[in-house]
Amino acid sequence: MVSEFDFEDMKNDVYNYLILNSDGTISLSNKMPRSLYDGYNLKYLEKHFEYLNEKVRRGEIKINSDFSIENYMKTRVWINKEVFYWWGVGEWSSYSNARNKAQVCRNIAGGFGNASDIAGIFNKIAEIILSVGDFYYRNFARDIDSVNESNGQRGIVIDMNWAAIYSIYSQ
Repeated sequence: MVSEFDFEDMKNDVYNYLILNSDGTISLSNKMPRSLYDGYNLKYLEKHFEYLNEKVRRGEIKINSDFSIENYMKTRVWINKEVFYWWGVGEWSSYSNARNKAQVCRNIAGGFGNASDIAGIFNKIAEIILSVGDFYYRNFARDIDSVNESNGQRGIVIDMNWAAIYSIYSQ
């Protein structure tokens, strides 16, 4: 795992190599040092860019010149709000939706669930975490519950980057 501070450094390093293409899509510069590309697992960031670029082509989002993203889509039932970033996604969930998400993660960690369960309650986050193991799901569920149960039932926000590094905080 990477600390929040280290992740901020990672984002700043990568930001210097972002390109907004003439068609409104995003990509990495071919000047990206191989050491950064490999060290930060940027093949997963490029997969995230494919996802974003498809949304640009369908007119669902717009990537601005500062790489902020405007979302024109409605969110899903289990997500109160979804915000796309060049580096990942943020999902806002109510108290009850967050409890359901944590339970699905625990079920998967215990062998009682599958990928379709995750895809049903998360959007982009599901795509990022589908390939991780039981240990990750257990910790993810614990962290969701920890924040969700200690904030007066205000709900949570999950920010997750291209490499499945997340932070969870109160709404």
